[in-house]
Amino acid sequence: MKAVITLLILGLLFIHGEGLKCWNIRSIGSYNILSVKNCAENEDRCIARGPTIDLQTWDTYDCATQAECQREDKLTKVLKCCCEDQCNNGKMDEGGAPEEM
Repeated sequence: MKAVITLLILGLLFIHGEGLKCWNIRSIGSYNILSVKNCAENEDRCIARGPTIDLQTWDTYDCATQAECQREDKLTKVLKCCCEDQCNNGKMDEGGAPEEM
């Protein structure tokens, strides 16, 4: 019986798997470093905010919660959220951003 319970618990751990992975941008001096970030358990969205002054790129890529995506001030910056691994990677829709949910 203990073996069955142990196997069940291990199985549940493997089903949960890893969390969402999103592109993340951070500044170091005058350089922007783009990397993949493992999101926290409560962060279920990838986010892109922008655009930058040159209107060519997005200035923020990161993990976010659904509440953060809904709360952002959409009047001051364009905001796009998506919920698949690395969906904020620059493969943009025609509007220049990850597809909205």
